[in-house]
Amino acid sequence: MVHVYKGSLIECDPPTKQFVLWISKQEHFDVIDIDETHLFLQGGDERSMNAIQRRLDELQNENTYSVFDKDVDK
Repeated sequence: MVHVYKGSLIECDPPTKQFVLWISKQEHFDVIDIDETHLFLQGGDERSMNAIQRRLDELQNENTYSVFDKDVDK
């Protein structure tokens, strides 16, 4: 029997996939783990996709080095 689900397919690298799975547990999203680089977000509406994108942007901003982030006191 075939089952059809509405949602969004997410393709990403394995570390990002683990972060998205962690976000899904916090935000209570239904995510199906397909393989190493693919996730399926069931009922992937705009609100859930925006929440995931916002959290990924925050992570990227925290882990990005900028010359302007140096201490000016040195």
